[in-house]
Amino acid sequence: MPSLQAGTDFTFFPLPDINTSYTGAHVVAGDSWSMFKDTPQARQLIKYLTTAQAQDIWVKRGGKLAVSKKVSLDDYPDPLSKLSAQILVNTQIAKYDATDNMPTDMRNATWKGLLKFISNQNDLDSILASLDQTQKTAYTSA
Repeated sequence: MPSLQAGTDFTFFPLPDINTSYTGAHVVAGDSWSMFKDTPQARQLIKYLTTAQAQDIWVKRGGKLAVSKKVSLDDYPDPLSKLSAQILVNTQIAKYDATDNMPTDMRNATWKGLLKFISNQNDLDSILASLDQTQKTAYTSA
């Protein structure tokens, strides 16, 4: 809805700590760069992309977070991006989101299951049973 303001009318929250041993742990996603031909120019590009200067360009355009702590939180164009960056900067343990490597049906079921669990933690057994059911067909090839 166009009249809603990000950060005022809606926001998000990080997943809660499950154990004090994992305080500051967050699930993250990321993009990576590869060189398919090792040339001085390719190395120069990769080196530049890791700088705060290059990451700041992406940040200001929106939709990306910088991994460099040298990029100012003030450079993020909206409150939700700024909050995301603040959480990332303060992350003590980072683990990649497993759903990135799941088949579509399993990924969708996992996210639905997580939302159900957030709403009702007492429903874990049925959520896991549903995920087990989905995985029986999600990982088979057509």
